[in-house]
Amino acid sequence: MPAPMSVSPVSVSATSLGSWVRAIKTVLDQRGFDGAELCRQAGIDPASANAEVRIPVTATKRLWQLAVQATGDEAFGLQVASAVKPGTFLVLELSMNASSSLAEMFQRVVRFFRIVTDATELNFTRHGDEYHMCSDMSSQAVQPAPESTDAFMSLFIRMCRARLGRDFCPRHLYLCRPAPADASTFARVLRTPITFGYTRNVLVLDRISCELQLDDGNAQLAQQGDDIIRQYLARTQGASAVARSVALDVETVLIEMLPLCEPDQETVARQLALSVRSLQRRLAAEGYTWKQLLETTRHKLALHYLRTTSHSIVDIACLLGYSDSANFTRACRRWEGKTPSAIRREK
Repeated sequence: MPAPMSVSPVSVSATSLGSWVRAIKTVLDQRGFDGAELCRQAGIDPASANAEVRIPVTATKRLWQLAVQATGDEAFGLQVASAVKPGTFLVLELSMNASSSLAEMFQRVVRFFRIVTDATELNFTRHGDEYHMCSDMSSQAVQPAPESTDAFMSLFIRMCRARLGRDFCPRHLYLCRPAPADASTFARVLRTPITFGYTRNVLVLDRISCELQLDDGNAQLAQQGDDIIRQYLARTQGASAVARSVALDVETVLIEMLPLCEPDQETVARQLALSVRSLQRRLAAEGYTWKQLLETTRHKLALHYLRTTSHSIVDIACLLGYSDSANFTRACRRWEGKTPSAIRREK
């Protein structure tokens, strides 16, 4: 199966939202364990477990480990996912639930995932008749606990079922974590084929379900949620976090639109509810130009497709929005000094 683009290394200072700790503590208390004491053992003040506090990932990882040791439950992350309440991830849930399709919903997850944690970046890309929600942990300085990934993937599946119906099932789930001694809980809760011990975490969804327009979508409400998230990021992570998000927003839209056409600034700006002038100004503040970001995104995707997929050169040119393979070949020579076929042979 195709692999996602690589993610940025994680700093040892990476943090996650305090309300995530609250969900872990809640499940521990419900099962008869002293959640507050386990928080303290992990170096976390139980009183700080709320959405306004950022907690080091090293501490949350330790809490996950202590919780699994106490409960003896390798599927503990799945239960925590079921305990997540509205407001756990601030207003991100509002934006997601107001999205007009699953594809748009996952694009928002990718765009604003750092509101939940800056311990990793996600990728959501289309591969033929599938979409892949990917999280590559291999380059991270601090490896998140596997239970946190279990919880997130379970949450993603629950979000899909909330929008499309409880019978919805992904095509496949690939997890880095080792196979549990008893995988029956994973099979029962997730209801999808699972491959354990994979090189990355990948949730595979069918394209038709992802692109289905949902009746309960509300573009205005989703945009209001996006604005609140940006304000939160500016307040908690500084203005630079908002500036970085513009380039990430543009890249996310480009990845989605390139297989259909070559996007122009006007179309992308409209997708982000910005004027072209505002988009140019905010990209410039980050050190980008529109042309540079389009070129960089295409270059990164080209290497990804050539090195990790079996797509033909013609198909890859199409996926990158080129009118013909000759234009794609010229671009590869400009980027790498080689033809697409030569790049592929080096993988």
